[in-house]
Amino acid sequence: MYNVGVEARFWGGKLSLETELFYRKREGIIAQNIEDVPSTFGADLPVVNINSQEKRGIEISAIYQERFGDFFLVVAPNFSLARARWIDVKSQEEFEDEDQRRLFGLDGQQVNRFVGYVSDGIFMSQAEIDNHPVDQDENGNSTLRPGDIKFVDRDGDGLLTFRDQEEIAYAQGIPEMVYGMNLDLEYKNFRLSGLIQGASMFSINISGSARTMFSNQSIPLTYQYDLRWQPDLNDPTVNVNPDAQLPAATQSPSFNNNRNSDFFVKDVTYFRLKNLNLSYSFPRNVVEKLNMDQAEIYVAGENLVLLTNLGIYKNSFDPEFEPGSPTSRLPITRSFAAGIRVTL
Repeated sequence: MYNVGVEARFWGGKLSLETELFYRKREGIIAQNIEDVPSTFGADLPVVNINSQEKRGIEISAIYQERFGDFFLVVAPNFSLARARWIDVKSQEEFEDEDQRRLFGLDGQQVNRFVGYVSDGIFMSQAEIDNHPVDQDENGNSTLRPGDIKFVDRDGDGLLTFRDQEEIAYAQGIPEMVYGMNLDLEYKNFRLSGLIQGASMFSINISGSARTMFSNQSIPLTYQYDLRWQPDLNDPTVNVNPDAQLPAATQSPSFNNNRNSDFFVKDVTYFRLKNLNLSYSFPRNVVEKLNMDQAEIYVAGENLVLLTNLGIYKNSFDPEFEPGSPTSRLPITRSFAAGIRVTL
């Protein structure tokens, strides 16, 4: 592991800066040696120390503090970015096919990648399916239904196969990019403090009852009801919902709609005003008359602003939660508080 760091101060200590670059190489990661041992071996292989991986990144933090008369300002931003890449992987078979190697091979690939199909909206009518130039189900599109997801024929051969997949998102889990800032502003007896934070370069998989209406007898979510493909009662092959963005209602998704794709796997970037606090400390002569050591009144808010690129899912998924169905979590809540702090 290698680390290079720089610490610096400018303008008489008003600005402090810390920057660190790091590189880590891990060898001997345990896995089964599928590459060198044929599948005809006929037994479970033991795990051995065979795989290797490298990770590199940067971390930056700074503190700026300044006094302007009765004002005192402190701003402390931070930023980190770390990416990991496989060097040599023997826990999978060698791929002879170029597209298989491109999509599923791990040697030399970033660890944080998600492969799938690129979506192109939904089929609004049976006529649109009948006139679709791509054989999407490898059965003349006979299994497709109005409201199903449409996918891009990446290689242009008129047939949707595994070769039409590409890297569509970062993997689920820990974000590779994280950023934030602490803010503190004081004016005489007033103080305003807050925390801004955010992250990027990770994804959320819209799954379970968040993906499929009536999944496990669940109650449909609002966006599912409002944005579903909806058939005309007089002609069930035609949509009547002008806001339709999601497949038709069903208890279980079809194979077509359940493919790994960017329709339900969403790259996430978010920015959140995590908290904001405003307080007023009573003057010293006032608290002494009241036989107190300190007295303060305050108002505070949490989750005041949340900006994400999740679109219709933004009110169901909190990007800070671990992957999973949003219906098992409480909705994102904005809270406020007010009070008095007294020290005797």
